[in-house]
Amino acid sequence: MVYNSFSASIEELKANLYIELKQLALQNENPPLDELVLLQFKPSCLRARSDLPKAEIVLYPTVSSIAQIGTKASDSAYRVQTSFPRPGGKVVLYVCIPPQPKSEIIANWRETECVSPPKWLLETADGNIVNMEQKEHKIRGFVIPFWVSTRALKKHEKLFVMKPAKRKAAELDA
Repeated sequence: MVYNSFSASIEELKANLYIELKQLALQNENPPLDELVLLQFKPSCLRARSDLPKAEIVLYPTVSSIAQIGTKASDSAYRVQTSFPRPGGKVVLYVCIPPQPKSEIIANWRETECVSPPKWLLETADGNIVNMEQKEHKIRGFVIPFWVSTRALKKHEKLFVMKPAKRKAAELDA
Protein backbone atom coordinates (compact mmCIF):
# COMPACT_ATOMS: atom_id res chain seq x y z
CA MET A 1 0.00 0.00 0.00
CA VAL A 2 1.32 3.42 -0.96
CA TYR A 3 0.75 6.12 1.64
CA ASN A 4 0.74 9.74 0.56
CA SER A 5 1.56 11.65 3.74
CA PHE A 6 0.87 15.04 2.10
CA SER A 7 -2.69 13.97 1.16
CA ALA A 8 -3.26 12.62 4.67
CA SER A 9 -2.00 15.91 6.10
CA ILE A 10 -4.42 17.87 3.88
CA GLU A 11 -7.32 15.74 5.16
CA GLU A 12 -6.23 16.38 8.74
CA LEU A 13 -5.95 20.11 7.98
CA LYS A 14 -9.48 20.11 6.53
CA ALA A 15 -10.79 18.36 9.64
CA ASN A 16 -9.05 20.88 11.90
CA LEU A 17 -10.51 23.79 9.91
CA TYR A 18 -13.97 22.24 10.18
CA ILE A 19 -13.56 22.06 13.98
CA GLU A 20 -12.32 25.68 14.15
CA LEU A 21 -15.28 26.95 12.09
CA LYS A 22 -17.75 25.04 14.28
CA GLN A 23 -16.13 26.42 17.45
CA LEU A 24 -16.18 29.98 16.10
CA ALA A 25 -19.87 29.61 15.29
CA LEU A 26 -20.60 28.41 18.83
CA GLN A 27 -18.52 31.18 20.43
CA ASN A 28 -20.33 33.73 18.28
CA GLU A 29 -23.75 32.77 19.70
CA ASN A 30 -23.80 35.23 22.59
CA PRO A 31 -26.22 36.76 21.84
CA PRO A 32 -27.62 34.24 19.37
CA LEU A 33 -27.31 35.41 15.76
CA ASP A 34 -31.07 35.13 15.22
CA GLU A 35 -31.52 37.83 17.90
CA LEU A 36 -29.34 40.19 15.85
CA VAL A 37 -30.32 39.58 12.23
CA LEU A 38 -33.40 38.75 10.20
CA LEU A 39 -33.29 36.54 7.13
CA GLN A 40 -35.21 37.93 4.22
CA PHE A 41 -36.18 35.70 1.31
CA LYS A 42 -36.93 36.87 -2.21
CA PRO A 43 -34.63 38.74 -2.50
CA SER A 44 -32.25 37.04 -0.11
CA CYS A 45 -30.55 39.36 2.36
CA LEU A 46 -29.86 39.95 6.03
CA ARG A 47 -31.36 42.82 8.02
CA ALA A 48 -30.63 44.14 11.51
CA ARG A 49 -33.32 42.82 13.87
CA SER A 50 -33.15 45.96 16.04
CA ASP A 51 -31.07 49.09 16.51
CA LEU A 52 -27.56 47.74 17.12
CA PRO A 53 -24.22 49.30 18.08
CA LYS A 54 -21.13 49.15 15.90
CA ALA A 55 -19.39 45.72 15.81
CA GLU A 56 -22.40 43.93 17.33
CA ILE A 57 -22.92 41.72 14.28
CA VAL A 58 -20.08 39.29 13.54
CA LEU A 59 -20.53 36.66 10.81
CA TYR A 60 -18.36 33.62 10.11
CA PRO A 61 -18.60 31.14 7.22
CA THR A 62 -20.87 28.21 8.07
CA VAL A 63 -20.08 24.58 7.35
CA SER A 64 -22.35 21.58 7.64
CA SER A 65 -19.83 19.01 6.37
CA ILE A 66 -16.08 18.52 5.96
CA ALA A 67 -16.86 17.84 2.30
CA GLN A 68 -17.42 21.62 1.90
CA ILE A 69 -13.71 22.21 2.52
CA GLY A 70 -11.33 21.65 -0.38
CA THR A 71 -8.17 22.80 -2.11
CA LYS A 72 -9.72 24.10 -5.35
CA ALA A 73 -10.52 27.78 -5.78
CA SER A 74 -14.00 28.90 -6.72
CA ASP A 75 -15.75 32.27 -6.97
CA SER A 76 -18.33 31.18 -4.40
CA ALA A 77 -15.90 29.73 -1.83
CA TYR A 78 -14.27 31.49 1.09
CA ARG A 79 -10.45 31.40 0.95
CA VAL A 80 -8.64 30.29 4.13
CA GLN A 81 -4.88 30.73 4.23
CA THR A 82 -2.94 28.26 6.42
CA SER A 83 0.55 28.12 7.88
CA PHE A 84 0.95 24.55 6.56
CA PRO A 85 3.84 24.40 4.06
CA ARG A 86 3.61 22.83 0.61
CA PRO A 87 5.91 22.93 -2.39
CA GLY A 88 5.79 26.49 -3.70
CA GLY A 89 4.20 28.09 -0.64
CA LYS A 90 1.53 27.41 1.96
CA VAL A 91 -1.63 25.32 1.70
CA VAL A 92 -4.77 27.31 0.94
CA LEU A 93 -8.16 25.80 1.71
CA TYR A 94 -11.53 26.88 0.34
CA VAL A 95 -14.81 26.66 2.23
CA CYS A 96 -17.65 26.12 -0.21
CA ILE A 97 -21.02 27.59 0.65
CA PRO A 98 -23.58 24.96 1.73
CA PRO A 99 -26.79 24.65 -0.27
CA GLN A 100 -28.91 27.64 0.73
CA PRO A 101 -32.58 27.18 1.68
CA LYS A 102 -35.19 28.23 -0.83
CA SER A 103 -38.13 28.30 1.58
CA GLU A 104 -38.86 30.64 4.46
CA ILE A 105 -40.33 27.67 6.34
CA ILE A 106 -37.48 25.95 8.17
CA ALA A 107 -39.44 22.68 8.34
CA ASN A 108 -39.30 22.58 4.51
CA TRP A 109 -35.50 22.83 4.36
CA ARG A 110 -33.62 19.78 3.11
CA GLU A 111 -31.14 18.24 5.53
CA THR A 112 -28.20 19.59 3.50
CA GLU A 113 -29.52 23.16 3.41
CA CYS A 114 -28.31 25.72 5.92
CA VAL A 115 -27.79 29.46 5.98
CA SER A 116 -24.24 30.73 5.62
CA PRO A 117 -24.83 34.32 6.81
CA PRO A 118 -21.97 35.96 4.84
CA LYS A 119 -23.55 34.60 1.63
CA TRP A 120 -26.68 36.62 2.41
CA LEU A 121 -24.84 39.95 2.64
CA LEU A 122 -25.70 42.28 -0.21
CA GLU A 123 -22.87 43.69 -2.31
CA THR A 124 -22.67 47.30 -3.41
CA ALA A 125 -20.20 49.65 -5.05
CA ASP A 126 -21.68 52.55 -3.01
CA GLY A 127 -19.36 53.07 -0.05
CA ASN A 128 -22.01 55.25 1.65
CA ILE A 129 -24.32 52.31 2.37
CA VAL A 130 -21.65 49.71 3.22
CA ASN A 131 -22.12 48.69 6.85
CA MET A 132 -20.21 45.36 7.03
CA GLU A 133 -16.51 44.77 6.49
CA GLN A 134 -14.51 41.61 5.89
CA LYS A 135 -11.67 40.97 8.33
CA GLU A 136 -9.41 38.04 9.17
CA HIS A 137 -9.26 35.90 12.30
CA LYS A 138 -5.89 34.21 12.86
CA ILE A 139 -6.21 31.08 14.95
CA ARG A 140 -4.11 27.89 15.22
CA GLY A 141 -2.48 28.23 11.81
CA PHE A 142 -5.59 29.38 9.91
CA VAL A 143 -6.54 32.83 8.62
CA ILE A 144 -10.35 32.70 8.57
CA PRO A 145 -12.44 35.46 6.97
CA PHE A 146 -15.27 37.02 8.96
CA TRP A 147 -17.52 40.05 8.60
CA VAL A 148 -18.31 42.68 11.22
CA SER A 149 -20.67 45.66 11.32
CA THR A 150 -18.69 48.86 10.85
CA ARG A 151 -21.20 51.30 12.30
CA ALA A 152 -24.38 51.43 14.37
CA LEU A 153 -27.33 49.88 12.54
CA LYS A 154 -31.00 50.85 12.49
CA LYS A 155 -33.79 48.32 12.90
CA HIS A 156 -34.45 46.44 9.62
CA GLU A 157 -31.46 48.04 7.88
CA LYS A 158 -30.08 45.78 5.14
CA LEU A 159 -26.50 44.55 5.58
CA PHE A 160 -24.09 45.52 2.78
CA VAL A 161 -20.44 44.78 1.99
CA MET A 162 -18.28 46.47 -0.63
CA LYS A 163 -18.50 44.64 -3.94
CA PRO A 164 -15.12 42.99 -4.60
CA ALA A 165 -13.17 43.78 -7.72
CA LYS A 166 -13.37 41.14 -10.44
CA ARG A 167 -10.64 38.53 -10.04
CA LYS A 168 -8.92 36.64 -12.81
CA ALA A 169 -8.72 32.83 -12.66
CA ALA A 170 -4.96 33.02 -11.97
CA GLU A 171 -5.64 35.21 -8.90
CA LEU A 172 -8.05 32.64 -7.49
CA ASP A 173 -5.29 30.04 -7.25
CA ALA A 174 -2.61 32.43 -5.95
